[in-house]
This record gives sequence, C-alpha cells and structure tokens, in this order.
Amino acid sequence: MIALGRHNEALTLAQAAVAMLDKALGPEHQSTKDSASTCADALDELGRYASTVVQRGTPWAENAAQVEEKKRAIQNVVRALSGDRR
Repeated sequence: MIALGRHNEALTLAQAAVAMLDKALGPEHQSTKDSASTCADALDELGRYASTVVQRGTPWAENAAQVEEKKRAIQNVVRALSGDRR
C-alpha cells in the first residue's frame, strides 16, 4: 500500500495488524515488530513523525522515539552548520 501511495490505508491496516499480533504473539515477536515498522513508514510518509511512537511502552516504540530524537538532533546540527536560523 505504501508503494502505491495509499499511506492512510497502509497505516490503518498496519495498526490493526500490530494490535492483533501484539495481543497474540507479544511485542517482542518479529511479526509484531515488522508491522510496527510498517506503521512508522506510513506515518513518516504522511509527515506524522511524532506519531511514530503511539504504542504504550513497547520496545519498538522506545526505539522509534530514540531514532526520532537523533534525527531531530542531526537536522538541528545541519541547520546550524548551514546558517539556517529556523
């Protein structure tokens, strides 16, 4: 769905998959993590970066928060080095 540009549909399906897999297999199972990654990809395509951390305390959500924090830090450094004062 993401490859087809249908980001909202991809997000809806991936969120449903995460909910079911998390309940059935737990947050550490690779299938749950894969679906969570698809959620993050869809949210990223929709420009909803902060929303990538929507699940309650799951390990992948914590990792996503750390990645997003590092991404913002890098963007700030690049802006500072380029003289961008946003």
